[in-house]
Amino acid sequence: MSEVFLHIGHGKTGSSYLQSVLNLSKEKLLENGFSYPLEEKDCLDPEKISSGNGRLIYELNLDWLDKNKKVIFSDEHLFRMMCDSRYLNKLSEQFKSLGFTKAHILLFTRDPVSHAASSYQQSIKRDGNHHSIESRFESYDIPKKVAELIRTVNSDSFFDIRVYNYSKHKKDLVGRLADWLNLDKSIFSLPKKKTINRSLTSSELYIQSSFNKHLGKCSALISDPLCELLPNVKADVILPDTKTQTEMLERIKEDINFVNKKFPNEAYRFDVTESQDSIKNKMTLSTEQLEVICNSLAKRILEQRNVIKKLKSTKSSD
Repeated sequence: MSEVFLHIGHGKTGSSYLQSVLNLSKEKLLENGFSYPLEEKDCLDPEKISSGNGRLIYELNLDWLDKNKKVIFSDEHLFRMMCDSRYLNKLSEQFKSLGFTKAHILLFTRDPVSHAASSYQQSIKRDGNHHSIESRFESYDIPKKVAELIRTVNSDSFFDIRVYNYSKHKKDLVGRLADWLNLDKSIFSLPKKKTINRSLTSSELYIQSSFNKHLGKCSALISDPLCELLPNVKADVILPDTKTQTEMLERIKEDINFVNKKFPNEAYRFDVTESQDSIKNKMTLSTEQLEVICNSLAKRILEQRNVIKKLKSTKSSD
């Protein structure tokens, strides 16, 4: 039976960690009849922050797939793409035309307050934003997207979907991955780093946000080196006041209730958490953090200097 397995995130639910696990375990997966296809550049360092292998199917060019293997794709960007019924229908048609008989979807959700806070960090860390956390909570709509996806997927018998709440399973994500693939957990190789793509401390977040404000998206300068070189630094949980949290939960309550009825064992929780003003106001950096930031900035400055020197040299020779 030719089947495809689509781990689609969503964001901030341990996707980078699971992609590292899949990358490290690709040989064992092959021995068990599964293919996790990768571009050559993705094989260089399987423990680096990754977006997975989903881009191989973004454009729906699937003729290269080997239907004699169970094929795994992992990419959190597929979450929003598959919420679009037009893309989902085309994906279904393509897989069926190649002889695939079933597509299994793995989706991790996350409790809304925790997820909104984490996605706020991600929007600054990776997307170049510098807005307030309050504005993030006011626009947060992921449970609505989850509900839309479930409705769309349930309309096509080619797909089935399994949902786990990351907030409940974050200590054993590999176990849930193994359950989904119907494999023994022991076949998976784990990264040396316990955390891939960590969140930031309040000080790191402030610095990245400030650079974003003046330079635009520039995660490669600050957050990327901090997360890759200092993965074990404990991040801070930044939250707005409980009123803002409660208003958000009330706004998305209908979508949460829909998802909870469909997957009661993995239900969203309506937790509200007191914000810690002491964290927001505490701006401290270790010597290791300062070293990483300074080295990254110095490297970029030197690169720009060399570019300028080459330009000047070219002009003088002319």
